[in-house]
Amino acid sequence: MKDPSTDAEWQEAVDEASFWLHAHAAQCYGLITGADHVNVPRCADILRRGRRRRVFPTPDHIERLTRAYSAPRVNITGGI
Repeated sequence: MKDPSTDAEWQEAVDEASFWLHAHAAQCYGLITGADHVNVPRCADILRRGRRRRVFPTPDHIERLTRAYSAPRVNITGGI
């Protein structure tokens, strides 16, 4: 798996990593299904390295990515 290189790629990766960690936590609590394949260590690593670069999840990333992954053409079981 290729690491992000540009600022835009880092922002996207941090947003995705945070989203999938939230989805994984929600599944652990029985609130949702479909987050079985989340690579938790990889997501945590992306967030940690993003913080070092001063890249943080955008305020609307959960809502924005929930809409994107809930669209009929996208399968929410993807994960990072």
